[in-house]
Amino acid sequence: MADIFLSYARREQAKALPIKDALEAIGLNVFFDVDGLDGGDVFPDVLDREVKTAGAVISLWSPHALSRPWIKIESRIGKDRGVLIPVDIAPIDALHDLPAAFYDEQRVDMIDFNGDRSNAGWLKLIKSIARTLERPDLLEREARRPAQSRDEAEGVRAELAVLQEQMDGLAAKKLGAAKKSSESERAFASIAGSLSTKDYQRFLKRFPDGAEAFDAEGRLGQLEDWAEVDQTDASKIDRWLETRSDRLFPALASEVQQVQRLAKRAERSGAGGWLIWALLGAVVLAAAVAGGWYVLNRDVATDVPDAAGNNVIEEPPEEASVGPGPVSRIIGANERIRLTGHTGIVRSVAFSPDGQTLATGSNDGTAKLWNTQTGELVSSFEGHNGIVWSVAFSPKTQTVLAGSGSGTARLFSTQTGQLISTLKGHSNSIYSVSFRSDGKIIATGSTDATAKLWDAQTREVIFTLEGHNFNVLSVAFSPDGQTLATGSHDKTAKLWNTQTGALISTLKGHEDSVLSVTFSPEGQTLATGSKDRTAKLWNTLTGELISTLNGRGGSVTSVAFSPDGQTLAPGSHDNTAKLWNTKTGKLISTLEGHADLVRSVAFSPDGQTIATGSDDTTAILWDLEFE
Repeated sequence: MADIFLSYARREQAKALPIKDALEAIGLNVFFDVDGLDGGDVFPDVLDREVKTAGAVISLWSPHALSRPWIKIESRIGKDRGVLIPVDIAPIDALHDLPAAFYDEQRVDMIDFNGDRSNAGWLKLIKSIARTLERPDLLEREARRPAQSRDEAEGVRAELAVLQEQMDGLAAKKLGAAKKSSESERAFASIAGSLSTKDYQRFLKRFPDGAEAFDAEGRLGQLEDWAEVDQTDASKIDRWLETRSDRLFPALASEVQQVQRLAKRAERSGAGGWLIWALLGAVVLAAAVAGGWYVLNRDVATDVPDAAGNNVIEEPPEEASVGPGPVSRIIGANERIRLTGHTGIVRSVAFSPDGQTLATGSNDGTAKLWNTQTGELVSSFEGHNGIVWSVAFSPKTQTVLAGSGSGTARLFSTQTGQLISTLKGHSNSIYSVSFRSDGKIIATGSTDATAKLWDAQTREVIFTLEGHNFNVLSVAFSPDGQTLATGSHDKTAKLWNTQTGALISTLKGHEDSVLSVTFSPEGQTLATGSKDRTAKLWNTLTGELISTLNGRGGSVTSVAFSPDGQTLAPGSHDNTAKLWNTKTGKLISTLEGHADLVRSVAFSPDGQTIATGSDDTTAILWDLEFE
């Protein structure tokens, strides 16, 4: 069941897409009929089912839309169910344009909405959705989020341009006319790629006179000093921040003190870690101190049987005494590199077969490749019509696959960055993509309630797997490639035979949507992550539930096994990823560092690194620690 059924007229898709993207950006599942309907079409079964089961029906009204029969049918169904939210996207003359059945409906004015979530109409829409879905957290979250403004972002860029010109001139004078400061260039590129209204407002408040108020020469020198700091040495970074921020960055004093307190706390816990200064402080408007630390938790977990008698492993409370019980080989993780460059939620992360490259997919409509050793951006794949929900590398060829909100999956060359092919066949967003271990078969999962298996060479559909009642949110192949697992909004996971397309079994036990599925390396265990805030382990041969991991966090958005199968890493709405010992069921460590919920988690092939992608628009590479 979708959270939102978005009803719109086909020719007004350009007005509908920003609304769809904004709704998906806050975590709502949107049913969006990409192809639309013309007069005379038969109302498809899938539309009938979705409009009758969606949590809310948002109908985009204009004089043209209200003249279309299907818009009026969908709106009437929503009204009869008590879940209709009418939205004006063009001026409407109530007397001439509005059907009498809808005269008493309170409409949301979003005529001038262009994706800016500070828009008054957007905030009113969120209020209506929160009430209809009984989700007050949506309204609270939007109220806490700093308003975004494109005009303000342009103002930031203008200020940056002035300052960059000053600093480039100084660099040329100091370093030679033919040589610029590479650190300065990296700083500006990083900041320009992650502008926010919060940064801009802070800039205006502290430097009302604009870029001229900066000590450009001092800041250039500070960048050059920073380039010489060993960024893997926490104590050196700490000393650098302490000695430099008071002189040129007085506004960061409180943040530095907070980071220092956290560092001392980590040292007392024996966890260690290092601090990374994100968005280099050359320009105060975007400078912020980011902490990279983890909490090593060896508390003894408690096994609590649920109503069905299954073993539920609860995370112990923080005040519980530390026990000496068995500890997995992995004992923690340290943030090594924070990847900044996306301007939207990072939905998916995936390592290349050799572990040298990380792929990320984002709400900003791009997929990006990053060097995992240096953190440098290698390439960016654009041209997607909507969110890039999922990315996957081919295990045998130098290609990466990206599934998007347009209902297509695109195959790119990792060497040239060129588009190789587009997989078309789904009627709605592709939420998940995966390659079989031999690279010959591709799997896709879609909000059209199906999964598909494709021939990777011919790009033709082999099987369409139908059996889920609602959106297919995740797909994963078993290590031997004989089985495909799918997770769905219908609260189930299913196992399918990839040779025949036949359904093997349905795994029932979650109380809400199954957001992620993954096989253990030996293939005998399936992990599932759910909106019900748990991760579950299942026996793939019998379909029986083995255990439930309950970290008392938010929805479990992603699950990943370490290459040795000894550790499971769930990502969560509580802004963390956790490391669990799969044999003992004990919590090993909590990875804290993201400022918003964690959407995706992946282990590197050598098991030395873990990657996380987040709503804070960044991905983080963490170095794993071993006993």
